[in-house]
Amino acid sequence: KGKPIRTLSVQVEKHLGANTDYFASFSPLDSKELIQALAFRGSFSLCGYDFSLKGSQAALSTNERYAKWVDY
Repeated sequence: KGKPIRTLSVQVEKHLGANTDYFASFSPLDSKELIQALAFRGSFSLCGYDFSLKGSQAALSTNERYAKWVDY
């Protein structure tokens, strides 16, 4: 919803070919807010790149640790 969540670190791994993976670490204090944002938003931006979150709510709700945060 336009509210930024500060990352602790971002790691970029470039692989042979065109594949690049981005790994971000966030504060454990922001975990619930972050998981809910990922579950209920359609996209997000990280380091100037836009990412789609299609299917993230379904994936998170199957995880025992996160399911309680994405229930309606």
